[in-house]
Amino acid sequence: MIETVLGKYPALRPTLATIMAGWCVLVSVDLILFLFISRSAFHSLELPIGAQLLLFSENITLLTALIFILGMLLSTGAIATERHASHGPRTSRIARLLIASLVWLALIVYGASWGLFWQTGSFVGKQVFLFLAPHPLQVFHWVDFDIAAVIVSVAGASAFLLTSAIPRWIAACLPTAQLKFIRIASWAMVGFAFGALLGIQYSQGGDREATKTGIVYARSRENISGPWSFAVAELVRQSNDSVAGLRLDATLRIAQRSLIPIDQYTAWARQKPHSKWNVVVLTVESLRADQLRAYGSNRDVMPALDQLAGEARVFLNSYTQSSHTNYATIVPLSSHYPLRSATMYSYPKNPTYPRVLIYDLLKALGYRTAIFSSSNENWSGMINYLDTGTLDRFIHAANSKKPTYLMIGDAGFAAMRVPLDLRGRAGR
Repeated sequence: MIETVLGKYPALRPTLATIMAGWCVLVSVDLILFLFISRSAFHSLELPIGAQLLLFSENITLLTALIFILGMLLSTGAIATERHASHGPRTSRIARLLIASLVWLALIVYGASWGLFWQTGSFVGKQVFLFLAPHPLQVFHWVDFDIAAVIVSVAGASAFLLTSAIPRWIAACLPTAQLKFIRIASWAMVGFAFGALLGIQYSQGGDREATKTGIVYARSRENISGPWSFAVAELVRQSNDSVAGLRLDATLRIAQRSLIPIDQYTAWARQKPHSKWNVVVLTVESLRADQLRAYGSNRDVMPALDQLAGEARVFLNSYTQSSHTNYATIVPLSSHYPLRSATMYSYPKNPTYPRVLIYDLLKALGYRTAIFSSSNENWSGMINYLDTGTLDRFIHAANSKKPTYLMIGDAGFAAMRVPLDLRGRAGR
């Protein structure tokens, strides 16, 4: 069949052979990564070797579909470039450079996904991408420089190989050699597709989906069988988890306390005598309680905090609302559970839902208010949630010109010398 099609359209032969050659290179890379990364499906103790090969076949089948889509798009762009070569060699070079750059960026994402999997056991998905894309430089310090350099350089070399070296090599081959190469690669693709179908039957045929074998296979497909299987599984999972269109129980009643206007709240507060103490809320992120002396540790990690705990009320049964910074750190200021979505959430500008933070009330009572944060509050739109319009100062890592940390001789908060009288009208 392939010979018949190429016989009618001989111009497709070098393009198809080039795509097949690129496919062989990426399959070889995938196989090497599967073999050498210890977290991959090839190293799973729960799966027999046959199931591991079926998972690899499924991942390669998905890769095949993606390569053909991208390959045809890039080939179309290259053909259009050649047709417009009369506009000058400079236009042709710019177009080829653009195509190579797009391939390079795609390979960097692919390599970064495998790199993340190597270090954390999870590929790059929608949530990771949405978290990293707005502020990649802020998280660059989390990445080992040697790993980043290897990914970028190998992706660059591979982009040159796929967009320049391989097309030239294919063009130099005889038509019979191109056809033979296409035929061999096509049979390999059919073999991988057959393996993917066997994997579906192995894990979902009959009642196998509910058995241990089916569950382990499905879990491995979603988590450790490659970036392509992971991405497809995430799309399927999100579509299945959608609650749109669900019919609610008509007997269900949700009771909510009415919102009290701040003017009314402050009027009640002024009816009773009270002392205007300075209010300082200190949040330390990612701090384990068992590392402090106040909670039984023998380590002297934060002596000032331990001294404060010795003179204060210490809560022994307190839990964070989340392991995510953007969910957890704003809870003490609002007393609200902030999650507003079933998926990764970024707070929008001027949120429409009601929120009242502690400094909103203090501002209404005559306090000067401020936030000083060593974190970048632009992450996931936290600044949109925190900035309610009642802050006199909002200084964080993205707009502060001060060092975010000091090493030897750290004078603490006093070293910042922020031009703000925190006492204001609140007294000493």
